[in-house]
Amino acid sequence: DQGKFKINWDVATKNGSSQASITVVLRYSSGQILNGLTKKEFISASFQGEALACRWACLFAQNCGLPGAIIEGDNKSVILLSVSETVPPWECGLIIDDIKRLASQEGLLLQWRPRAANRVALWVAQASLHGHLPPDWVPNPPAALVALLGAG
Repeated sequence: DQGKFKINWDVATKNGSSQASITVVLRYSSGQILNGLTKKEFISASFQGEALACRWACLFAQNCGLPGAIIEGDNKSVILLSVSETVPPWECGLIIDDIKRLASQEGLLLQWRPRAANRVALWVAQASLHGHLPPDWVPNPPAALVALLGAG
């Protein structure tokens, strides 16, 4: 993976609410944050939020002109559905189809990572959801985010 761009994605949701925060974090293989985005969405299920986050990561790779980027997330079901012929749940079928199309067009490599390896994206998603993420979090990451980057 040396020299490759990695795009991590995650979603944070509020219990009992359809409100979610999707996060996409572009990192160089060394771990340095290069860019990112957060997006508020309303979802009907957490799986739908995870699938939307993966799609946003693929769109981000396409928009940044990063063919061959590694797209990493901690939802194994979304990754497996996106790289197989298994029929996804109907409420996420079009989202999974978009992920497959984007991955094929852009030569993206979709990989599952355990939650511990995806904690930067999760931290950003949770901070965004709760209104604690500064708008300049990419060039000036908060101390807690810097600590996570240093630990991983």
